[in-house]
Amino acid sequence: MADGQLYTKLLLCKGLGYPLWYPPPIDSLPYAYRQEGVQIGDVGYITPRGAFSFIFNICHGADHPINCHFGVPKGFQQLQLDAHAIERVDVAFQPRSDISTDTVKSRRVSAGADLNSTVPVEAGVGIEISCSATQGASLILPHGASSSDLLPLRVFREYILAHAKSWFELLAAQQRPVQDLNLYLVTGCDKATSWGTAVFSKTTNSGEVTMKLGPTGIAGHAEYSWDNSSYNRGFAQAGPHRKPGEESWGENQCVFLRGYSVAMKSKLKSALTGQVKVEAMKGFSNSPIHASLSDHIPWWSPRSGQSTGADSESGRSNSGPSDESGRPGDSDSPISVEYSREIAQAYHPSAIINDFLLHSIGPERGGVMAFTHDKVWIGAFGAGRVCFPDDQDLLETVLRGRDVIDTGDTVCLESQDHQETRKEASTNPGSPNEDKVDLTVLRGSTTAEQSMNQQYFVAAVPPPPRVRPVDYNRTELNNIGQRRGVVIEYSDSRTGPLVSSTWTAVVYLNRWEYGQGTGSTKGSARERAAAQALGLIARGY
Repeated sequence: MADGQLYTKLLLCKGLGYPLWYPPPIDSLPYAYRQEGVQIGDVGYITPRGAFSFIFNICHGADHPINCHFGVPKGFQQLQLDAHAIERVDVAFQPRSDISTDTVKSRRVSAGADLNSTVPVEAGVGIEISCSATQGASLILPHGASSSDLLPLRVFREYILAHAKSWFELLAAQQRPVQDLNLYLVTGCDKATSWGTAVFSKTTNSGEVTMKLGPTGIAGHAEYSWDNSSYNRGFAQAGPHRKPGEESWGENQCVFLRGYSVAMKSKLKSALTGQVKVEAMKGFSNSPIHASLSDHIPWWSPRSGQSTGADSESGRSNSGPSDESGRPGDSDSPISVEYSREIAQAYHPSAIINDFLLHSIGPERGGVMAFTHDKVWIGAFGAGRVCFPDDQDLLETVLRGRDVIDTGDTVCLESQDHQETRKEASTNPGSPNEDKVDLTVLRGSTTAEQSMNQQYFVAAVPPPPRVRPVDYNRTELNNIGQRRGVVIEYSDSRTGPLVSSTWTAVVYLNRWEYGQGTGSTKGSARERAAAQALGLIARGY
């Protein structure tokens, strides 16, 4: 796992938002933007490096200096916020704050006594961090940080419903790759004037690793650097590195982001500007989900000259010989897909949720766009976790107790204010809002006066129930099998003593292995295997 991705997954558990491994504004952005840094209303995406790549801001006019660099979408409408719409805390983090995992210890040290001898004593006080565990991450804020958040999130949600499709059209027109396939609308951020980030990763927990962050001592510069002589791998960085003329810049270094992630099905196809090259596809045509690929990937088609029938080009059966367990034989070459253009992705929990909404719920309702706010998962997991949960645990936690809002072509999770509205309706039977949720949507009309209001109801497709049955995944998989005429079989094995044995289950769809799981009982092992199979099906396999 890359340093930035590990840092992000470790600090997500702090519940402060999305931690950026690279806080400074990207150098290629306009001067006016770099001076201020991330702002509420920014639309962009998170790069694999862990930086925020800005495109335009919905709260500034089309002719604003920061919006003139890449331009704005066709039919762009500026969203003017009320003067009290943004809540700002100037000292959200005290000077010399550290936001670290529980595996990291920190202490203040004298710059002259404990830091690198090249740093003069008068330069100030530094911070030493140490980690004896296999993993750890730390964010140091020598001068503290401020925090800003949009209070009425609803106004941004309405703006997404009305205009987000044009954002992707802008990218397609400019042939710009959206590397993580999710656009991000900023509703909150924490910004600092100086920072240090570090991540620890060891194969064993033998020995303690120590790093020290202190001021550089360069006159007129509020810069810090790491002394990591005791750690020979590049897992630490500090900033900012001001250029001439930038010394007076204030808090433009974004350490945490909060906002909406927005995804569209069609953008994946537009991002692949070249042809898709598929190799070694023998046996693929007999995959039980092959016939429904067009449901998940409408633009998919077999390679020219590739057989889709029972026989391959060589005349042999595509299914190949099978062993006694019913698995496909090894004579078929593994499937490999090679794109003419690489699309790198930055990990983001909201992107995982969007993917689930689009591929598990959207197809049934015709949804082509999904969006999720970080508040859905922020604070959903205990602070004692060392690392953010895997995708399955994430989805099970955030979906439990939530409804899905369906607008016909857009799906999203019910937000906190929706839940509060429903609670009020349930306690007031005479309320006109009972059993439904009002969404005031600004349609993409030419003027604000031409906007129209439209009511949307909670989707008829429910999320997993509040108390999920122990056989939920197996039931879902069986239902899919019945609808598509797919034979579902399990192969079970047990190891260890009878009182503490471990079960391993493998699930096959039309004799193709689609998932494997382990558990203390046969049922729990099958449940995990079924969950893995559902994940593959959701991705179109």
